[in-house]
Amino acid sequence: MLQHYVPQFLLKNFCESKKRLVWVFDKQTGQKFQSNIKNIASEKGLYDYEAEGKTRSIEPALSELETETAHIMKSIRKTESIANLTEDQRYALSLFFSVQFFRTRYHADQVYEFACGFDQVVRRFGANPEDMPGYAPPDREGARLGMLESIGEAHKFIPLFLSKSWLLAKTSSRRPLQISDNPLVLQNSLNRGGPLGNIGLAVKGIEIYLPLTPELVLGMFCPSIEIRFREGSRTYAQISRLVPAIRERPDLDFSRIDKLLSALDGGSAVTLDADNVTNLNSLQVIFARRFVFSCTNDFSFAERMIRDHPKYRTGPKPVWS
Repeated sequence: MLQHYVPQFLLKNFCESKKRLVWVFDKQTGQKFQSNIKNIASEKGLYDYEAEGKTRSIEPALSELETETAHIMKSIRKTESIANLTEDQRYALSLFFSVQFFRTRYHADQVYEFACGFDQVVRRFGANPEDMPGYAPPDREGARLGMLESIGEAHKFIPLFLSKSWLLAKTSSRRPLQISDNPLVLQNSLNRGGPLGNIGLAVKGIEIYLPLTPELVLGMFCPSIEIRFREGSRTYAQISRLVPAIRERPDLDFSRIDKLLSALDGGSAVTLDADNVTNLNSLQVIFARRFVFSCTNDFSFAERMIRDHPKYRTGPKPVWS
């Protein structure tokens, strides 16, 4: 049976019609096609495992979590607000985000690539990894089972999501958001590190995004970002009282930051501009293992990204120095 690593209730929001058809862009081949959501972002037996001579699965537990999450997200879509989320609902969403972070085939690939990289580094330094206690050679099935273990430990990451500043943002149908086979994406514009060195759920300055529909996205920011915005807004207000002429300078327009802070305080959706949408869609392309999904067949931006940066044909990989 096909088991989805991107829930169908989420993919359904990106369908072009009620026929549950979504447009698909294959980063590796460059092909575009339509598919029923039951056939994408899925794999047979992905969440199954053997125990005590029987085939067991974590799929029922995932389905239960999805059912609860779908109900909460439906309310968010209807109201375009996160103001009325209860503590229990935020907890449930945080569990869903934690599980989603680990449940994709991309994560299993990461486990495998990490093991391969470790093996190569050890051998490069003249040692034999097979002599190390508990060593196991890189194995894709072992990586899949490692992914299942990560899902089982996902609840430990709930505080990392709860501690973030949550922001709902919206765009229009003229500039739709896209989603991918690895939809929970991260970026860090505040803390510059080495290759992927500044990307992590607990890293200072991290931004986490999950598209909910082609017009809505939920962002979760490191509190340091909100603090930076609030300090900048207060400083601007103080200076503009002393030097009113500064308000006429377009390069010092803080109205957008004030709207963002208002959305953080009130829970309503802040409006994204064209650059914001471009950035969010670029993250879906970068982090996608292979497929990007959309309510339209316009993947011109993704095609241009792949053409200009062929490394994006696959998702980010662990880097060993």
